Amino acid sequence: MCCGGGGAKARRLPGTPMSPEHHALEWSLPVIYDGLSEFYGALAPAFGAAHMAITRAHFSLWTALVYDDAAHLHLDEANLAAQAAALGIDRAACGAADRYVAGELLDLILRRFRRMPEAAQTNNAALLAILWHLQKASPRRQEPESAPKILARAA
Repeated sequence: MCCGGGGAKARRLPGTPMSPEHHALEWSLPVIYDGLSEFYGALAPAFGAAHMAITRAHFSLWTALVYDDAAHLHLDEANLAAQAAALGIDRAACGAADRYVAGELLDLILRRFRRMPEAAQTNNAALLAILWHLQKASPRRQEPESAPKILARAA
């Protein structure tokens, strides 16, 4: 993935209203990975360490979105779909994982940047752009369960 610096620049996602500060969420990558790992670990405890494959695939998709990396986005989406299918996890559960991570990030943004409204606005705009893309790309139109319900049921 490309992230600033003198290297090759990532292409902008077509039709995505990303703010110029889309890298603003770079700080959140460890939080995203932890949230996905927690979600899939609770959703599929019977898989043991196999849930890490879908965690890595989903994290790769989020990373492409954080860096606005159109070159890798479609490959990451296809890889996530393949990993989910291999584990018998439907796309609605992947959407629930997105909402779970988004909730964690929004909570952090609200707490961390409460005295820095411009930084909070930049981070919120970047998160909304990512969620807009995830919703637009999602084949599901109905949301059967929220992430907290799925996590509560899995516990």
